[in-house]
Amino acid sequence: MTAVALCVVLTPLAQAGVCEIGKKVQPISHWQQVDDAALQKRWCRVSSLAGLHRMDVDKYQDKGWHSVARASQQALDACTGELRQLKGLLEARSLAPPQCPE
Repeated sequence: MTAVALCVVLTPLAQAGVCEIGKKVQPISHWQQVDDAALQKRWCRVSSLAGLHRMDVDKYQDKGWHSVARASQQALDACTGELRQLKGLLEARSLAPPQCPE
């Protein structure tokens, strides 16, 4: 296995359970303090990441890479949890989740 392939396989495992791999997780209190535009931008970012993780779960399961698929599922679960929290913050501001660009 090449170093690049090994890195691709191990990177999701290294940060399993984190929605945005390579980024420090911001507590919900951080997002309570940002303006509406930043909150909506985060919603779109997390929505996009959730879609990518969902595709990764399927892709890695199809390849039989179960540990990587499991890590991708944990990242997807983290995104789903963050989306739930962000939705609550948006609703508290009387905002609907934004329509995000594809």
